[in-house]
Amino acid sequence: MFDRYVGITLNRQQFEYAKLRFKHAGLEESESFKVFCADAANPQSWSNDIIDALASLQPESSSRLDTDTKVLKNEIWVLALDCLYHFKPSRMPIFEYSSKTLRANIMAFDLVLHDNISASNLLLLQLIGRLMGCPPRAFLKRYDYLDQLRNVGYDHAEIWDVSEHVFAPLAKFLRRQQKDLEAIGLGLGKLRFAAWIFEWWAKSQVIKGVIVLAKRRD
Repeated sequence: MFDRYVGITLNRQQFEYAKLRFKHAGLEESESFKVFCADAANPQSWSNDIIDALASLQPESSSRLDTDTKVLKNEIWVLALDCLYHFKPSRMPIFEYSSKTLRANIMAFDLVLHDNISASNLLLLQLIGRLMGCPPRAFLKRYDYLDQLRNVGYDHAEIWDVSEHVFAPLAKFLRRQQKDLEAIGLGLGKLRFAAWIFEWWAKSQVIKGVIVLAKRRD
């Protein structure tokens, strides 16, 4: 589905695991597949190796349409799965870099606020956000989120709510794991708190789990 891949994660364990997966898949790191341990939220901190790897993604000046599959070749996509709400100080540096430097489209799973959230629920969410290591105002309302994307050049931006497929199933899975672990004298530890959060989000809908798609028109 893609010719080249550059992955960036701040988590050293994820970085080592990704490299291991490459090895097991027979995809040793090469010019086509690279992973780095760095802060994806802060492009200004990236090493020359990362900058060079990203520069190699730039398509040739003449993109072409594959007449058999009707797919535009040589597109660049930034994929962010369940991580953007952790980016400090905000999502804006990576949005701006993706649009203005990489000239890339964006696909993401992210979290947004309910449009009519109460003051008390907002205060509780801000506290939870701190415990999760999120920056202030990590959770935005849908229209504020779309404004951020449009302000950096994404003329076409959409958000789809997929909460029903995320929070309740996750909470159910964690509770099942908790029950199985308790049978042998163990527990979920910190994940018990995560299960409570997912259950609250599923019932109250104060937070939406969403798919984000942002495309440049040029």
